[in-house]
Amino acid sequence: MPSDIILSTDEVLEIREVDLENFIVDNLSILGRDLTLKRRQVDTSAGRLDLLLEDKDKKELIVVELKLNEIGRGAINQLRRYIHELRKRYKERKVRGIIVCKDVLPAFVNEVQKLRDIQIYHYGWKLTVYPRARE
Repeated sequence: MPSDIILSTDEVLEIREVDLENFIVDNLSILGRDLTLKRRQVDTSAGRLDLLLEDKDKKELIVVELKLNEIGRGAINQLRRYIHELRKRYKERKVRGIIVCKDVLPAFVNEVQKLRDIQIYHYGWKLTVYPRARE
């Protein structure tokens, strides 16, 4: 179950990629069932990937790339490089990718819709109004 922590507007503006990473790690079920964290911040010859997850039921590895803003072709190609690197390293495993981002730039929406081994997850902030607790 995802966290129910309420952030103020000022706190939302201060979110860093590591905060998004920590949230995802603490709430892996939002990306799929039966996922486990294999490693964080994995160095590869293609660069440093943010999260490496494993789906033991499907026997596959999932590369998760986190972006604080809208994405375009650069983020997609970055994730493709990571996937390619892991497929070479783990020949017996299926590898797919997930990008968690604010949104997709309009010019790349059609390209993103054609992706087969990469899923896009959007993050956002839920507005809520609640009474302040009395101390």
